[in-house]
Amino acid sequence: MILKVPAKADVWFNGKKTDPQTKEVRHFASQALEPGWDYFYEIRVRWTENGRPVEQSRRITVRAGDRLTLNLTDLPSKR
Repeated sequence: MILKVPAKADVWFNGKKTDPQTKEVRHFASQALEPGWDYFYEIRVRWTENGRPVEQSRRITVRAGDRLTLNLTDLPSKR
């Protein structure tokens, strides 16, 4: 999975914070997924914009073999 997020944004998958990164494009891999099943991930991203906190979240469905690119910078903000 490729996530496009603001530089220095914090990212969580299913409530677990990922290792700190500072790039706008980040690569993540899931554990091995069994074919034929749907898996769900809740992705949350938080950063500061103009001195104010911004947070985005999205629930996604994946299947074994999926390759996804998500842009989490252009969703409506929760401030």
